[in-house]
Amino acid sequence: MNARRRRMLFHLRQHGTSTVDELVTAIDTDTVVGFPQIVELARAHLYHQDIPKLEYLRVVAYDSETDSVTLVAASQELDEWLDLAIHNDYRTEFVLAKRVDTDATEKRVLIVDDDEGLLELVESYLQSRYDDLSVTTASDVEQAVRTLHTEPFDCIVSDLQMPALSGLDFLKVIRKDNPDIPFLLYTARGSERVASEAVENNVTGYVLKSHDPNQFADLARQIRRAVGIVSEGIE
Repeated sequence: MNARRRRMLFHLRQHGTSTVDELVTAIDTDTVVGFPQIVELARAHLYHQDIPKLEYLRVVAYDSETDSVTLVAASQELDEWLDLAIHNDYRTEFVLAKRVDTDATEKRVLIVDDDEGLLELVESYLQSRYDDLSVTTASDVEQAVRTLHTEPFDCIVSDLQMPALSGLDFLKVIRKDNPDIPFLLYTARGSERVASEAVENNVTGYVLKSHDPNQFADLARQIRRAVGIVSEGIE
């Protein structure tokens, strides 16, 4: 199965049902923005190749009235296949950049979220209040992986639901060969199944998104505990 269909299924695994426009964005967020011709080409690929093929395989169902696609494949079977696809895509190429100055007092944090407005708020909050944290941001998992190849970090914070690869998928990629780096899921959504999978893959902790203005302070506390700046119970 090609990379375009895999990204389509990663997205549907998170959301269940998506419109064709949402799938176009999920398949290649960076490429389609600002290029109408590429958007139309991607949409044509979905209509004439990807959706019919996956319908034939009884993986998805297309509703022409709502122009939406719904995942219908058995969850466990699809989960196993997609997890294998993640590992095959990243296994041979993904190694965390090593930090030379291991005793540095400033800890480097990578924050991953498709909400760029939220990324700016989090980065501004953390860097304006904590001299011991240095923040880098990424808007999706693939950008984060590229950054991790070249820059060392002490902690990763990731949103759960994002286009294509999710925060849980990202956690699995990291834990395959990097079991020790702290990894926090920062999300407004969740479920017992997702929480169980995250624990199985050695997630460091959860931070809940909310409308509470103190949410960033809670995020900062958990990051600083995870990297050993403060101990449990110390503010």
